[in-house]
Amino acid sequence: MGIWSSFAALLDYPTADLPCCLDRCLADVVGSKRAEAADPFAVAGTMAALLRFREEIRQLGLTRLEESYTAAFDMDAGCTLYAGHHLFGETEHRSAFMARLADIYRIANVTNPVRDLPDFLPTMLRFVDHLPASDEDRLTLVDEAIVPAARAITEALERRHGPYTHAMRALLTLLEPGSPATASCTEGATS
Repeated sequence: MGIWSSFAALLDYPTADLPCCLDRCLADVVGSKRAEAADPFAVAGTMAALLRFREEIRQLGLTRLEESYTAAFDMDAGCTLYAGHHLFGETEHRSAFMARLADIYRIANVTNPVRDLPDFLPTMLRFVDHLPASDEDRLTLVDEAIVPAARAITEALERRHGPYTHAMRALLTLLEPGSPATASCTEGATS
């Protein structure tokens, strides 16, 4: 499992295994080549956001965390984890995007183990872990789909102030060093 799959596990529907997934993600951030190449403030911001997420999930417990997940990602279209929604809305362009993703997954011989739509952010994150860092599809997918969707989801979650705000902020900070999310993470880490 790579760093992006670790983040995907955090964004799946919560289970009792979430604290272990979070520990794995923290370890992956510290040991990843992505983190080594990133701005040190981005790594610090990512770690700070993940530690805040840890504290909030500990305080909430699983049942309340499940409720928070559903309220954010399933009941608020602005926070949905379907990247195509953020990129194209509910239009034929999203349908074309999902068809293209399905083709990319098929060509790479990667199946969707959860049988979710191809634009589900955790599915996309797991997929990029299967491709070499220099792969053109990976770079395009990250730059043109994952980053803009993560940015939109993070902004929407910040208005809600739920625990998943921290998980998304951590992901965005690592994906997009120098973003406003990085600044808010590092400010919180110093206060």
